[in-house]
Amino acid sequence: MSKPSSDQELPAYLGLGTLDPASVSTKAGKTKADYRLDGDLIYQVTLGQSQCVIQEFLDGEELGRSTQANLKDAFTHNLMSLPPYENRRFERLYHRICDNRNIHLEFADQPETIFFPAGYIFVLRLPIVVSNQAKWESLKTKFKQAGDSTPLQFDAEHTASSFALTHPAGPRLNR
Repeated sequence: MSKPSSDQELPAYLGLGTLDPASVSTKAGKTKADYRLDGDLIYQVTLGQSQCVIQEFLDGEELGRSTQANLKDAFTHNLMSLPPYENRRFERLYHRICDNRNIHLEFADQPETIFFPAGYIFVLRLPIVVSNQAKWESLKTKFKQAGDSTPLQFDAEHTASSFALTHPAGPRLNR
């Protein structure tokens, strides 16, 4: 984690975005940083001594802004302002992951549960069949080798040919 001058820490990732180290700057006691997804700006964070402003962007357009005493509260407030199933970013992600791939995605039973800095916890389910067994084995190996270095980690593979991915900050949702 980076340590800005405002005594608040910038996490390596925030929701679906990863910190762009080149964007971190400090001026007049305020630290600014960008979080990106696939190269696109999704959050811009401004940390001051007593407040944090988080702006959310999609396609260069500001979707929302939240000002709170710290980054955790600003992030939580920003996500709570819109349920995940009404969020255009999550809708795009859902279709990108699930369309034509026989993948099932669901949010936790209480979508208002938000974890910092991960955001929402969700479950992905993919049936493992003969036609995708080799791809699954390759993916499983990559997750096992990555260990704690990736936000999504291999959780379990069950005899029913399913697996669960969880975020290390969140609970295991699939048993």
